[in-house]
Amino acid sequence: MHGLKQAAILTLAKKIPHDLNAKGASIVRLTLSKLDTPKHVADVMANSKRNTMTQIVTRKDVSILVHTFYDKIRKDVLLGRIFNGHITDEQWPKHLNKLTDFWESNLFGLRTFRGSPSTKHINVDKNLNHTIEQAHFAKWLQLWFETIDELYEGELATKAKDTARRMATGQYIHIWQNRPEEYRKG
Repeated sequence: MHGLKQAAILTLAKKIPHDLNAKGASIVRLTLSKLDTPKHVADVMANSKRNTMTQIVTRKDVSILVHTFYDKIRKDVLLGRIFNGHITDEQWPKHLNKLTDFWESNLFGLRTFRGSPSTKHINVDKNLNHTIEQAHFAKWLQLWFETIDELYEGELATKAKDTARRMATGQYIHIWQNRPEEYRKG
């Protein structure tokens, strides 16, 4: 049921007219608060006063992107079991904040992210008996691009795609290079 609410809300967000007045926006916010939806979905609705796409400008924009994207990842047939198997429900809020830091650092040039994604990916691959494949990164990229295209346009949206493409390639190569010889596929 929760997924249906989210889908309905996102559909409604796309239909809000350009000239929605302040009173109308308040009604939308009040209605959303009664639907028990995740905050990031409410943010998308509250910020959707137009039918045109918006640009990534603030950390809040990055957070909306990250939350929306990882909602898809967690439900995905190929990737969901990997992510949900390594990150508990209790860990997701902290992880999403860290991912928002990561993308804020990459898109805005701020030093908010601290961590080693390569080490984490190597450990996940090890936990999965060295079975992460290019198809996993391809699916991750597909969902990332899809989410960006649904929410944003402009220079930083393009930068987010380009950065993700380079990162996915680099992460997969790094994982492969750090596998025991017997697990490397030619």
